[in-house]
This record gives sequence, C-alpha cells and structure tokens, in this order.
Amino acid sequence: MGKVFLQLKTHLCFIERLTIVVCISYCAIAISFRNYFSNWMTLVQIDLILITFIIIFAYPANFQKLKSIKITRLIYFVFIIYALYLQANLFITAFREHPIDETLIAIDKFMFRTNPTDAVEFLVTPWLTEYLQITYSLFYFIPITHLVELIIWSDYRVAYKFTSAIVIGYYILFVLYFTFPAIGPRHTLHDISSVDKERPGIWLALPFRHAVDNSDSILTVDEPYKSRPNRDCMPSGHTIFTLIAIISAFYLQTKFRWFLLVWGSSAIFATIYLRYHYVIDLIFGAFIGLIIAGFLLNAYREKFYFQEVYQRITALASIRFENSRK
Repeated sequence: MGKVFLQLKTHLCFIERLTIVVCISYCAIAISFRNYFSNWMTLVQIDLILITFIIIFAYPANFQKLKSIKITRLIYFVFIIYALYLQANLFITAFREHPIDETLIAIDKFMFRTNPTDAVEFLVTPWLTEYLQITYSLFYFIPITHLVELIIWSDYRVAYKFTSAIVIGYYILFVLYFTFPAIGPRHTLHDISSVDKERPGIWLALPFRHAVDNSDSILTVDEPYKSRPNRDCMPSGHTIFTLIAIISAFYLQTKFRWFLLVWGSSAIFATIYLRYHYVIDLIFGAFIGLIIAGFLLNAYREKFYFQEVYQRITALASIRFENSRK
C-alpha cells in the first residue's frame, strides 16, 4: 500500500494533488454539516468519483505516457472545476447568509456617482442584448478554446502551465466568494423578475439566460438555500479567466488571440450591461487576473512557477516542524 501511495505521489501532477485536497475538504464539509444538506451523501459521492477519476488517469506510469491520456488529464479539469464550483456555490449560499452588496453598491456610486448598470441604459437594444447574453453565457469556453489551441499548436508543458493557472485561479476564486459573498445588481438594484422585459433579446438570449441561472444551482435542493441567489459575484470570475486567457494568447501569439480579445471583452462588458456584476467586481477580478497572468508568463519563461511556490512552502514547513521537535 505504501508503495502505491508513493507511486501516486510521483505520478500525480501538482494541480491533481491540489484538487484531491479540495475534494477531501469538500467531503469533510458535507459530512460535518450533513444536517444542513439532505443530499450530503451525493456530494460525498461526487467528490470520491472525482478523486477516483484523477487517480485512474495518473496510475500506472506506462498508461499515463500515452499522448491521449496526457491531453485527457488537462481536458477533464473542465468537468472537475464545474462540479467543484457547484458545491462551492451550495456551501457559500448555506453558510454566508448575509451578502455584502450594500458595500459594493456604495463603492460603485462613489466612483461613478451613479449605478453603472443604469448608466448603460441608453445602449440597450434587442440585438446587442442577444449578442452579449450569448458571449456571457459561453464565457466558460474562452479558456477552453485557448487550451485546445495550445494543445494543437504548442507542446504539453505550455498547455499544462495554462491549465494550472486556471485551476489555481478557480480555487482562489472559491475562497474569495466565501470571503466576499455578493448576489449582484440583478437582485439588489433591479427587479430580477423584470430582466427579461428590460433586457429583451431576439431568439437565444432568453434560453441562454435561463440556462445560466439554472445551471449554477443544480446541487442546491434544500430550503432556504434553494430560494437564495448565489453569492458568486465578488470578484468577477468572467474578468479573471478572460484576462488570463487573453494575456496568454497574445504572449504566445496564438492564431485566435484577436478572436478571444473580442469575445472576452464582450463577455466582460456584458457583466455590467446584463446586470450580473458591479464594476468593483470587475476591478477586483482584473487585479486577481493580472496577478495570476503574471505568474503564468513567468512560468512560460521558465523562471518561476506555481509548483515551485508549493515546493518552497512545504520545504519551509518541514524545516520548521523538524526544528520544533528538537
């Protein structure tokens, strides 16, 4: 058994080990607070399945050398992150009852002397709403598109570094959501039931909007959590991961960089136009995104990398532990 664990430690990459730690933490939360969630067993099962899936693709060594397996070990994070995001939404909604929207509204008004979601009213047209709702709803595919291009155009190491930046960014985002729970201007400054009338589209805006609203709360089945809006506005994940993807694309001079720039810029603007975010959410998100992108560019230059930070921290912790025993 010890040999198996040693081999797994060797074969698992940094973000896989980190993801297993997150899954185990989620299991512990679900079990510890099982009285809060009637579907706590389902949550535990999901996390155990994710852990099993990661281990299967990392072991044995001769299996993971296949190019198709290496690519799969990057692509499957698309589904893993989504599953963990749903659970993060559930936990934050349950444990953080009181959002901080009043503070965010005050900051926006201090900066702009008005609510930015009101300031864009003169731009509202069905065609623009149609376009922006689609770009906003498909935001998740911005980093995916860049990742696929890296897999095709570049080597595995570059694609892995970009994937690592996105995965670590999401785990940071989950912590920030819990620290700064906010439900967004659709629920505070505006009447959520009037969004379809005040931001009408042409054909696809309405189904895309409802799909986004429903997909974020699949695992939330209990009251009062089910009737509470998600606390996932501060900071803006759309801004964080769009900036990372765009900066990476332009640094690497990929073929789709201008396409990603237009798509990403539209998605970020849509967060205000469609009333999902406050401007301060975008500013904070841009700050986080630029920091992560800076680490990523250094990783591309092979001067610095997230895993080195992890190794240095663990080495320092080991030294302090040994010194404490003397």
